[in-house]
Amino acid sequence: MKRFVILFIFLSMAFAGCIRHSDEGLNKKFKGRVTKEKSNFKKISANLMTSDINASIKFYERILDLDLTVVYPDTTNIDFAILSKGNLEIMLQRKESMIEVFPELIDKDMTGGFNLYIEVNDILLVYEKAISFSQVVKELHQTLWGTKEFSIKDYDGHIITFGEALKK
Repeated sequence: MKRFVILFIFLSMAFAGCIRHSDEGLNKKFKGRVTKEKSNFKKISANLMTSDINASIKFYERILDLDLTVVYPDTTNIDFAILSKGNLEIMLQRKESMIEVFPELIDKDMTGGFNLYIEVNDILLVYEKAISFSQVVKELHQTLWGTKEFSIKDYDGHIITFGEALKK
């Protein structure tokens, strides 16, 4: 089962565009550096450990307006899910399933000190939506670096900060 979960996650990441492989890249020698013109990295997707994957799916559908695009193994018994829309993507994995893949997480806090930062176009719209069904941990404020931000907690305590660049 463990191998199947690892294979599924790998294939899901490849399907979602997280892992890229091209014949052109195979024929070139690795030069040991990344240039500004071309990078081997396409994107970063967070895979959050969750105690209740169904509640977490509903939370991210509501707060980020994401669509459920991948579930494993099926919709009645979800271990792993990908939610996405446009440039946004988040992966959720049931705690027991993630510990099966990464046993070193067995004694770790759910959040692990990790938080998400999401840049938005309309901070007030997101703020009004978020305060109606999530715990605000840092109220809407203006930062010294020129953004308006606020932070909330998701179902498992992951901190999510939303920010909008101030108009110049």
